[in-house]
Amino acid sequence: MAFARKESPQLMWKPHSCQSTNIHKFKLLVNQTFGLQLDQSSPMEDIPEWFRGARLNFAENLLHFDDDEVALYTAGEGQEVQAITFHQLRNKVTVLASALKNHGVKKGDRIVGVLEVTITLVSFINALSKESNADCSAIGVLDRFKQISPKIMFSVDAVRYNNKIHDHLQKLTQVVQNLTELEKVIVLPFVGRADEIELSGIPKRITIVGTGAKWLSVLEERKIEPLKTHDLSSLHTILSTGSPLKPASYDYVYKSIKADVLLGSISGGTDIISCFAGQNPIVPVYRGEIQTRNLGMAVESWNDEGLPSLFIFLTHLWFSDKGKTWLSNSRRGLAHGLKRERRKSALLLIRN
Repeated sequence: MAFARKESPQLMWKPHSCQSTNIHKFKLLVNQTFGLQLDQSSPMEDIPEWFRGARLNFAENLLHFDDDEVALYTAGEGQEVQAITFHQLRNKVTVLASALKNHGVKKGDRIVGVLEVTITLVSFINALSKESNADCSAIGVLDRFKQISPKIMFSVDAVRYNNKIHDHLQKLTQVVQNLTELEKVIVLPFVGRADEIELSGIPKRITIVGTGAKWLSVLEERKIEPLKTHDLSSLHTILSTGSPLKPASYDYVYKSIKADVLLGSISGGTDIISCFAGQNPIVPVYRGEIQTRNLGMAVESWNDEGLPSLFIFLTHLWFSDKGKTWLSNSRRGLAHGLKRERRKSALLLIRN
């Protein structure tokens, strides 16, 4: 997607106080406790040491609490909104992680999912995870999964899109037949009954909403205005992914959903299971632009003389021999196929 960019982009939101945010406190704590010293002259295949002495587990942080406060809400087209508490989430992860251990899953094994959600339990048992959206073709799924030889696969049985059910079992069969080291497949019932878009079931207290650029466009087309129908006083962040967020969608969010909210458009990569750039609660939001580079991402604009357009350090690639060859030939960079402009304020405009 490409669009004309104004020299003075429109300010849509800015933080009330940067010093009061958790990210600011986290930044100060990390800087005081750990040093980040990277040798920029080292080749990409030499794995850098990040924050010496620090250890981080994704699942450990998500499962930090064990009480009856709501951890997350789940919903899908044709499904009622459901609340899951931190205690329930911890129990679900514990039970499923135990089942995987009993099946022989150990540290370093690969677990994959053709899902609409990610699997927290994978990092809980130190296994490696890889996800693919349920709407990917069989070829697209295999491109992601064959290179890491998964041991276990989770998959939904079908998905509902635009009030139509799309069966996944035929595609799943094709995928499984081409994964020779796969030992077990778990199929999850996912499709609920067909309903019109219904917002009345949304809980009264929501702080963060995750959505997609396409879905925001659908809401706008259907003239849905949550600002007029719901109390969103506790909502402070809306995250959008899947595709670039059009400037017009920024207008819709701030006009029809909430005026004082951080709208974070994010840009990630399947290869790193992470984001290159995204939301940041301590910098402003401008219309049609991603806020900033993500923490730890050495994203830089390079020229068109044979050098990649983006640069990022990888910790390692799973297929070690092939990965070392790829890294040594990559001129110390990872090309992500994006064009990017950078302003002095470090805001990003990313185009496919």
